[in-house]
Amino acid sequence: MQKKTLFRKDVISWSLYDFANTIFSMNIVSLYLKRYIVEDLGKDDRYFDIPYALSMLVAALLLPAFGAVSDHSTKKKFFLFLFTVTCCISLGLMALVPTSMMVLLLVLFIISNFSYEAGQPFYNSLLYSVADGKDARFVSGVGVAFGYI
Repeated sequence: MQKKTLFRKDVISWSLYDFANTIFSMNIVSLYLKRYIVEDLGKDDRYFDIPYALSMLVAALLLPAFGAVSDHSTKKKFFLFLFTVTCCISLGLMALVPTSMMVLLLVLFIISNFSYEAGQPFYNSLLYSVADGKDARFVSGVGVAFGYI
């Protein structure tokens, strides 16, 4: 792979999206939201675990169809944009929810996490429009590495 390939706009965009994915999954899903619910609000673990499981169950049921759509669609970027915006808006709204409205917080989390997961098939399928063959493996590795910087 030539060095200039690493600095192409599409490779940088791919890496930035992977960076954002890592921040969402690591910080919101794995670390801070559950702590906020359990430690700050004094709720039981299940207040996080059940909505998370529900969002993943819905994702498990629908993502195979989304994967098929992404394999045959010419609108991969549209679907990726749609799910990304939905994830970001619902995540942003979570910050505005008062502590007394726990149900709304959890509904927004379900929407946000489902949207994050629903964007993955479209994001993954776009890798081969950024690079192909051995270059695709390299670009994917750069995206993952950038996500953990």
